[in-house]
Amino acid sequence: MNIIKEWKDLKTHLIIFNREEVVENVSGNIPSLSHIKRGTKLSDFLSQEHYLAVEPIIKSFSYDYREPYITTGEFIDIKNECKEFPVVYGMLEEENNFYLIIMDSPPLNELLSERNSLRERWKKIFENPVHGVFIMKQGGIYVDVNEKGCEMVGYKREEILGKPFTMLLFDKDDEFLKGYTEKVKKGRKGIYIPVLRLKKKDGTPLWVSLTVIPFMEHGKRYYIGIKIDISKRVKIEEKLMKSEELYLKLMDHMPIGVLSCKKDGTITFVNKKLLQILGSPSEQSIKDINIFKIENLEKTGILTKFKECFEKNKYIYFETEYTSLWNKNLVLGIHLIPIVEMGNTQQVLTLVEDLTEKERTLKLLREKEEQMRLLLENLDVYLWQAKIDENGNFNYIIFTEGVKKITGYSAEDFIKGKIKWQELVHPADEDMAEQFDREVIEGKITSAEYRIISKDGEVKWVKDYAFPVVEGESVKIINGYTVDITNEKRLQNQLIQSQKMEAIGTLVSGIVHDFNNLMAAILGYVELLKMEATKEHRSNLLSNLKLIEDTVQKASSLTSQLLSFIRQEGTEEKPVDINRCVENVINILKNSIDRRISIALDLDKSIKETLGDPTRIEQVIMNLCLNAIQAMPHGGKLTIETKLIKTDEKFKVLHPSLKEDKYIKLTVSDT
Repeated sequence: MNIIKEWKDLKTHLIIFNREEVVENVSGNIPSLSHIKRGTKLSDFLSQEHYLAVEPIIKSFSYDYREPYITTGEFIDIKNECKEFPVVYGMLEEENNFYLIIMDSPPLNELLSERNSLRERWKKIFENPVHGVFIMKQGGIYVDVNEKGCEMVGYKREEILGKPFTMLLFDKDDEFLKGYTEKVKKGRKGIYIPVLRLKKKDGTPLWVSLTVIPFMEHGKRYYIGIKIDISKRVKIEEKLMKSEELYLKLMDHMPIGVLSCKKDGTITFVNKKLLQILGSPSEQSIKDINIFKIENLEKTGILTKFKECFEKNKYIYFETEYTSLWNKNLVLGIHLIPIVEMGNTQQVLTLVEDLTEKERTLKLLREKEEQMRLLLENLDVYLWQAKIDENGNFNYIIFTEGVKKITGYSAEDFIKGKIKWQELVHPADEDMAEQFDREVIEGKITSAEYRIISKDGEVKWVKDYAFPVVEGESVKIINGYTVDITNEKRLQNQLIQSQKMEAIGTLVSGIVHDFNNLMAAILGYVELLKMEATKEHRSNLLSNLKLIEDTVQKASSLTSQLLSFIRQEGTEEKPVDINRCVENVINILKNSIDRRISIALDLDKSIKETLGDPTRIEQVIMNLCLNAIQAMPHGGKLTIETKLIKTDEKFKVLHPSLKEDKYIKLTVSDT
């Protein structure tokens, strides 16, 4: 604080300020500067030119260098007018702060004579190893330059001294510097050039910021200059400019609209896509508009969202219908992104998506979905989706409404587990349904027909289709649909019955012929009995009666088989001899088919009885035989074969839905 004590008796103002250039303390007796208070910034009471000149000097102060800097400068007084005072800038020894002493009288020359010469006072500035420092005389001739200044441009000190400053300029930069040169020649004020290009000895450019301040010594005018290497900063700025240019190009070619606006509603950027979306003829036609004055934005509530984004510094997304200033009816998705500086939103970046076509497509899709829903509700089918848990149980997560029409239970009943699908399966078809489930769990695309018992007790036939989705090594999701085939089954039964009647028509003529023959034989034997009804012919009578009995039994058997075939009965499972069923069918057919067709049987005697409905099995055999007979209108050979087979690899490929077991193979062939 010694330097401060030296000035205490003068009419002065003492100002202490920190590295942020904010006043920490102020005292003094210059009335015109009484408005300078604690918290005021230097730039608020220094003229702009003086501030630009001394700012780099202040920043050059360090702990190793604390010598004061003496100059003159303009200060804004209480009347907001510029007034010139001699001043001293320096750095406090005890604190990381600076001082500024302003004098209201011209004692500067006296003070300079009491201290060393100005050149000695600046000696330490020349020793600054960070920035280049030089002194020039009139005409811009170098008088002195520090080591750093030489190093920056690649010259030795003796190569610079006595040479003009223009030796470091590129030809094209002479005109640029003329205005600054004239200004510093005419006045006592310094100049500050924020960016200047110098030419190094090797011809490469050096970018510096330059401060030049005039001073008088021994009646002569000199200039002290400080140049700071800003090459790195310039490179960074160039990269930033290129980056900004790339950013703007990117924004301009984005597939969505982009707009940026300030807090006052001024639009600063708009890309081509937004012009296209809004139907605007040019970029300028939008930039000339203040968004807060667009009536349509107020009506649709868009402005309210903008204001909320500015006030609350938060991201906002919303969708809205909007008619642009160019009469385009739109549906827009708008993203408002706050650009926050110093804790406040200064700009809002707006991303605009044109959802008009998307909304139109969604509307059509919703209409199609509604049509599909109505269609599914009126069809005897429903869709479903299920997950499989660790225990292999089906947990249904989706059912379409058609399930209620078929089962009587709602989709919610199944999804919430109030009723399980397995509980609806007909007891006689449980094995078939379980086989269907096993195949699905194994990841097979499969289907099955079985019966269920609906909520009202009605037995219905359904066909289940499943399409498992395999994840890794197991099935996690199953998509499927179920069709009510009750009417189809009923029609099938009616078709089978009609086919029976058609078959009966084919057989009737042969059967009637056989009955006529049998009846004729009976009548013949009866006539013989009448003729031989004497005691001596008793044995012959008994023999004839036996023949009558056998013939009548054959007729009875034939009638029984015929009735069994044409009678429509329900399924009755019991032990069945397949070979016997074949023989029964042949007994019916052999006397009614074309005599040119021969019948050959190849029946496997090792076949044992199996569980089934003999009537239905015989119906199947009869239908196969009739089809074969109809294929031989000019005669041929009908062959019926039975064989006991076991499953092998070929069998598994041909019949993947059948499990390993023994099976009976029935083959009906014709020539």
